[in-house]
Amino acid sequence: METDETIILGIGVFIIIAKIASEVSSEFNRVKLEFVNFLLTRNGLIICAVVLFVVFIYLNYKLNYWIIKTNEKRRTRKEQFEQDLGEANKLLNSEIRYFNSNELRKHLNLLKESLRKIENDKDGDWLKEKIEENISEIELNLPVSIKKEKLDNLKRDESEIKENIRHLEYQKEHRLLELRELEETSLKKLRVDDNPVFIENDLTKKEKELLLKHDYKRAYEYCLDKQDFIHILVKPAMKHSVAHTFLVWSAMKMLTKINGISNVLDWDTRESDITFRYNNKKFALEIETGTLLKKKIQLRAKVDYLNEKYKDNWMIIVSKKNLVPKYSQFGRVSSRSDVPKKLKKMLKLVPSL
Repeated sequence: METDETIILGIGVFIIIAKIASEVSSEFNRVKLEFVNFLLTRNGLIICAVVLFVVFIYLNYKLNYWIIKTNEKRRTRKEQFEQDLGEANKLLNSEIRYFNSNELRKHLNLLKESLRKIENDKDGDWLKEKIEENISEIELNLPVSIKKEKLDNLKRDESEIKENIRHLEYQKEHRLLELRELEETSLKKLRVDDNPVFIENDLTKKEKELLLKHDYKRAYEYCLDKQDFIHILVKPAMKHSVAHTFLVWSAMKMLTKINGISNVLDWDTRESDITFRYNNKKFALEIETGTLLKKKIQLRAKVDYLNEKYKDNWMIIVSKKNLVPKYSQFGRVSSRSDVPKKLKKMLKLVPSL
């Protein structure tokens, strides 16, 4: 029952829609006919002419605008192409043989960019080949140029290093000369030619370093003059030892402080080590460290010479106390500590004038 009603309702709706469509179509045909009839009138023809004229003017404007823009694009493209060709020619005419590796890289990139700009233009085919040849040549020569520059840089660095070394050597020599001059001045002030011995406490640190550099030796010796052990710097004289050189110096210091003693001299010849005068008599002191004990003939000759020249006015001073018995058979002998006493005894043997 419900189905029948639905069908009837659907048929009714269709009939209504068909009737409305028929009426609309009839109205449309009527309006269309009236419009056509209007166009065929004088006013309709005028309106059509005006509309067609406006459309013609607009289309003519658009056509001219398109032609102008197209010509501008062609002219711009042509100008750009000519500019690109000019730049490409300029690049091709560059004297790349004088370029370094960085300049070659830059030039290579410019050529590739130039090729990219003209690659789609057939008018530039003749130039493309030249650019491609130039690119191939640069890519082939670039590694060679880089290696050559590295070699040149190494040579330049080597040359600079050698020049720096020469400069440093010159500065070193100049500085050494200045130091030598300064040392010579300091040595003159210290009067090293007249002073084989220096007491350490009397020297500055730099003076000690300077003396040690010039063959002075550190020693700790018993001093005849001070009657005590002292720290000293000694430069051994000739073939003598540190002890021998110091004892000569120490004995001379002691002698110069004794009233009545004069002409205190040290000798490097066959003469005694030290000679001096007291009460118009000549005296001699011989410093021994034990080396002559192995040279009996030379020692005997020395003793005979002293006995002949100075009679009983000479004395041996030994560097070590255990040498006293070994030298006592040759004459008057004294250890360091006994020198003042034995020297006084030897001097008293001379009658006062």
